[in-house]
Amino acid sequence: MNSPETDATSSEPTPTELLSSYAVDGMVPGEVVLPDSIEDVSRIMASASGEGRAVVPLGGGTMASLGNPPGTYDLALGTSSLAGVIYHEPADLVASVQAGTIMAELRSVLAKGGQALPLDTPFPDQATIGGVIAAGYSGPSRLAFGEPRDWLIGIKVVTADGRVSKAGGRVVKNVTGYDLCKLYSGSLGTLGIIVEAIFKVAPIADDHATIIGAFERPGDAFQTAKSLLALSYHPRSLQMIDGSLAAHLDEASLPAGRMAVLVRHSGRRSAVKRKVEDTIRILQGNHGECSEIPHASEESLWQKLIDLDWSRDGGPDMVLRASTLPSQAQGFWASFQDEAHPGLRQGMSVDPGMGIVKLYYWRDGEGAAPEGPDSAMLGVVQATRQKARGTGANLVIQRCPPSVKKHIDVWGEGLEGLEVMRRIKEQMDPKHTLSPGRFIGGL
Repeated sequence: MNSPETDATSSEPTPTELLSSYAVDGMVPGEVVLPDSIEDVSRIMASASGEGRAVVPLGGGTMASLGNPPGTYDLALGTSSLAGVIYHEPADLVASVQAGTIMAELRSVLAKGGQALPLDTPFPDQATIGGVIAAGYSGPSRLAFGEPRDWLIGIKVVTADGRVSKAGGRVVKNVTGYDLCKLYSGSLGTLGIIVEAIFKVAPIADDHATIIGAFERPGDAFQTAKSLLALSYHPRSLQMIDGSLAAHLDEASLPAGRMAVLVRHSGRRSAVKRKVEDTIRILQGNHGECSEIPHASEESLWQKLIDLDWSRDGGPDMVLRASTLPSQAQGFWASFQDEAHPGLRQGMSVDPGMGIVKLYYWRDGEGAAPEGPDSAMLGVVQATRQKARGTGANLVIQRCPPSVKKHIDVWGEGLEGLEVMRRIKEQMDPKHTLSPGRFIGGL
């Protein structure tokens, strides 16, 4: 196991700096451990469980702001030393990887075999495979490719008491037993520490293209999205962003002050060409002004949009993520279109194919509310939750300051299936050793 101890002449972080680097919502652990083997993880967890110490597993920390603050935080278990691609078998379309491997490394290895794991990842040079699975993160490409759990066919975890458990395997058509891969995906490290994962992978697309439509009237933009979704194929990604959010992305290709519809296609070259032609026809038919993004800039544009939710440098102070029926997304979005909140600047995005509406807020010193930005944010949360309840939408506070989190449960209240989740937690982690309090209902 790698030791966090350093001396005064080392370029490595001091013990105090290391502890601070593993802070979660302002809570600093009492100790950091960096195991470099599954056996180390097993031993650490057995010891922590026996001593009643609370453990929070962390990878690159890119999405550490997701979830409630830990109820207790004694030990940070960093997975950065559990890194490396174990195998990649192009003929079988499968790859096995250690959980601390950053996504950029996995992409590089797969690309050498002409394949890819077609999942979006914020900050791929930092985000680890285990962290992406634990967070259950999915970006704009979910419209075509789904979520991490849809590509996960095998997983190895260390349980709260130190046992090593496996589920699934290296065969794509594996249907034996319960699908524990899906159970661990999105569990935020509350049921076990992910140490290895097996994915099915896909061939790299021959071609790709992104078209942007600019609209003066939001109604035309939503009609365009409906028309695109009614085609016999779906785009790889379909996103709508308002002018305010576009300004925060600082991307020259986005229209200023207008609603933008971003459409991304990938696949065989001839098919992409036809899809682009269809898209331009639909955009222009709904009064949209079209532009196609150069290949050299395309990846950067989408990565900026993916990174925005989690960016610590100029990123939003609060992000609310509402999941509703695709047919209700326009109405939910419209209810916020003309809202103004003293001390806050708002931006919005919509994934019309998935029914996801995101509200972004930045602190603004001009016209600040007398009671301060935290009170303004709490007011936004309460009002948005009331609207969500009225429409049947599910609202998650994806990101907000720790001072705001003290007054709310970021996952919401009265959630369906909570009692089942409690029973699973009690069965798998009865001492509440792993990430206590971070998940739904304080699990």
